[in-house]
Amino acid sequence: MTETVQPVAPATLRSCIALIDDNQVNLTLLRHLLARDSHSDTISFLNPVEGLSHCPHHAVDLVIVDRNMPEMTGIEVIEALRAHAGTEEVPILMITANDQREVRHAALEAGATDFDQAHRQQRAVYPRAQHAQAARRHQA
Repeated sequence: MTETVQPVAPATLRSCIALIDDNQVNLTLLRHLLARDSHSDTISFLNPVEGLSHCPHHAVDLVIVDRNMPEMTGIEVIEALRAHAGTEEVPILMITANDQREVRHAALEAGATDFDQAHRQQRAVYPRAQHAQAARRHQA
């Protein structure tokens, strides 16, 4: 007797997006904007030091970080992530209300993959996150 083998669908890989912002409203908005991606989970950190200690030791596929935070700036978070062996290649999107060119350049020089102004979040965060995650998958 021959047994019929049913094809097995490949497991859907879920990605993890770390959100680091000292403002709970911003974190809630970001989680809501990213919720339309059913293949991603988010983890939020109000304290950048906690987010920084979490990311290198867990499978994080994207970090979205605010620029202005009390304990350390987003630039400092980016620099620390880039200096750690577990997160040197993870895409990082910096979000800030500041629209000065110098701020954008500083974020990119520190190692941010992309940069967005907070007032444009609703339009741009989801596509930017998707793009960064796709680039990350192609690195692997």
